[in-house]
Amino acid sequence: MCNKIQTTKMTEKENTKVVIKAFVAAFMLGILIGFVIFPSYSQPPEAYYSCELNSNLTYEHLEETILNITMPHEYVANVFDCSEGAAYLEWYLENNGFDTVIATKGDHAYVIVRLKRGSYAINTAPIHFYHPAYYNYTYLEPDDVFEDIYEACKCSWYAEWNWWTVVPN
Repeated sequence: MCNKIQTTKMTEKENTKVVIKAFVAAFMLGILIGFVIFPSYSQPPEAYYSCELNSNLTYEHLEETILNITMPHEYVANVFDCSEGAAYLEWYLENNGFDTVIATKGDHAYVIVRLKRGSYAINTAPIHFYHPAYYNYTYLEPDDVFEDIYEACKCSWYAEWNWWTVVPN
């Protein structure tokens, strides 16, 4: 006895679902292949930090450094927003001798600078100091703290922090 193969004609709606599923699968495969072919996109550049910490830096040094910094990209949501801005500022300050961490509170990222006389939170959208003597302590009580970019990328989706892919060399 022969088994008859049954075929059914898909409706336009069913066909559309199959096409969408195939597109999503191809897109996800493309992302996975991209990680293998372009690993620099998914991790910080080599020699990311190039300066020793200077424990003699003061608030006045921090203020002078911040006032002279130019962010390398304008604020653009999901491109160069608070997380990329915080990662960039953390890198910039670390490479100028400051002891910093990347912090998050809710869905907002910022930098905390640790000096001998206290810690200072710095918001990057736009750059703003939160001096504990004058501001609400909320930013000095973060939900998460990342000691460096490597920890931030390991604990959270790297694309939140990868400013080096947005800023032209």
